[in-house]
Amino acid sequence: MKWRVVLAAASILAGFSTIAVVTHRTGSDLRDVAFHLSPAVHLLALLLAVVEVGGRGMRFYLLARGMGVPLRLSSAILAPFLGDAAGAATPSRVGTDAGKLACLLRDGMGLGGGAAVLLGDLILEAAIVLTGGLAILIIAPFAWLAVLGAMAYSAITLVLGAAGVYMARLPSAKEPPRLWRRLRLAARRWRQVRVVGRGFLRRSRRLKSLSPRMWVALYAVSAVHFVGRLAMLPVVAWGVTPHQALPALVAWPLGLIWVAGFLPPPSGGGGVELGFLAAFSDVIPREGLAGSLLWWRFYAFYLTAISGAVAGLLVFGKDLFTGLWSKGEGARQEGGRPAPAEVVG
Repeated sequence: MKWRVVLAAASILAGFSTIAVVTHRTGSDLRDVAFHLSPAVHLLALLLAVVEVGGRGMRFYLLARGMGVPLRLSSAILAPFLGDAAGAATPSRVGTDAGKLACLLRDGMGLGGGAAVLLGDLILEAAIVLTGGLAILIIAPFAWLAVLGAMAYSAITLVLGAAGVYMARLPSAKEPPRLWRRLRLAARRWRQVRVVGRGFLRRSRRLKSLSPRMWVALYAVSAVHFVGRLAMLPVVAWGVTPHQALPALVAWPLGLIWVAGFLPPPSGGGGVELGFLAAFSDVIPREGLAGSLLWWRFYAFYLTAISGAVAGLLVFGKDLFTGLWSKGEGARQEGGRPAPAEVVG
């Protein structure tokens, strides 16, 4: 556990070190960078961040309602916050879905239902990135590389989602397969995988029966999330950047935000900051480059991650750091959770 904390802290420090280097090389003063934005712009950026994460939370809430699984609005809104926190602290954001799932399970949804909701979330995220990316390609064809990277991210996530559905269909035999036994995995674990797989398939089939009106609503809240993320840089850099640079301020973050999930270090390890410099060193004036980078990174990434960590600590306590799954299903039942058949179904 300790080495994970050290790795995450070192990676985040690398990102802030990159900002410090940019500040020094551009001849900016740390005070100028810190006070780069006016109070009005700070308020607008904060509201934009709330709207963006609210769009993601509403997507969880609508998916759960459409699929007939229990989920309070508060848990739905908390899910993207904790997902961002877990993703920021893990390599390649592998902890993102685990953080989201922890919130979904708070209301007795069950692992199968939670995984099905995450599948729907994955499909909608890929859909909005693909369609939004095509729209950006029309207005900013010069950013084709960013669009290509975001589309590659969407394609890979869809392939992983399809692989998950395929794997869920495999555990149909009552007895564990030979490979399972060779790995010396417990037979009861195989039975749990079978039950979770059946619950996941049963819930995920309900995606096909969602009404057109529900799909429109889901796409609309996804669009709110998508536009909110891409509008953040124009907000924080608008005062120091020529108006004709607006297409670049909207287009290039598409690659920086979604392709960042491919970077192995937690929080990107400075990779996002270096990508920002490569994309905007000739777009944003020298005196505003470091300040725009700092506050865009804060409002687009760190604000929700920090808020999610604090909220997760308040909701889950020390389990946020010791691992929500390490105590097994027995600990869940001690906390008043449903019986195993309900938990995993």
